[in-house]
Amino acid sequence: MAERVTLAGVGKRFGGGPAVLQGIDLTLAPGEFVALLGA
Repeated sequence: MAERVTLAGVGKRFGGGPAVLQGIDLTLAPGEFVALLGA
């Protein structure tokens, strides 16, 4: 089986502020590249 990276239920907030990401699920197969950008 090929190696992969799996994230489940990931979230992010800055300080005591509201969640900017919530419940993110992501699976990356070999050779895939992902970027998350925001302002």
